[in-house]
Amino acid sequence: VDVGGNGGGEGGMKDDPVPLEYLRDPNYGSYDVSLTVSLQPNSSKSKPTQICQSNLKHMYWSSVQQLVHHSVTGCPMNAGDLLASGTISGKERRNFGSMLELSWKGTREIVLDGDGNGGGEVRKFLKDGDAVIMEGWCDGKEGLGRVGFGQCSGRVLPAVPFPYDCQVVVGETRQSKAKHSKKLYEDEYDKLQSELDMLEIRKAALAKEMSLIKDKMANST
Repeated sequence: VDVGGNGGGEGGMKDDPVPLEYLRDPNYGSYDVSLTVSLQPNSSKSKPTQICQSNLKHMYWSSVQQLVHHSVTGCPMNAGDLLASGTISGKERRNFGSMLELSWKGTREIVLDGDGNGGGEVRKFLKDGDAVIMEGWCDGKEGLGRVGFGQCSGRVLPAVPFPYDCQVVVGETRQSKAKHSKKLYEDEYDKLQSELDMLEIRKAALAKEMSLIKDKMANST
């Protein structure tokens, strides 16, 4: 369930679009949870670069509205169920909550911090090896301290190559590569079909054997 996006603001009834009656909440509001996202290339020795600073209070639809909307058709909800917010973006550029928004559909560059020996790398979208680090926390009222939610991080790994396209011969044309891949696929299919045929033969033999055993048991009684 994606209820994020479009920078709703910081409270007050939202009326664009006007919510359906069952979603109207006179106590509308969201939690004040600070959120940051940082990015660190695999090749970089520098600290991660913070590329986004947002807040859960920017959500257009509140958590209460999300729960109501999800369960209104009878979908059962239980303690411990996890609901995802989707993108959480604010009004300012630094509050944009996705690479698509931060790079403005690939038209803007996101410059990362360097390693001290020059400029950093540039991103428009994530690349293999990039580490994405998300953090969230609530700042309590004066004297009450701060509550943190820890760190959530992950690294983008290269895609597993399609087995029939991974054997590339230098000098081959795209058409010859396609034929090569098709031949590998057909060979693999024939091999699996042969194994399936053997299983069917084995299945029939076992069925006949079971029938003979039943007949012997019946005759013995």
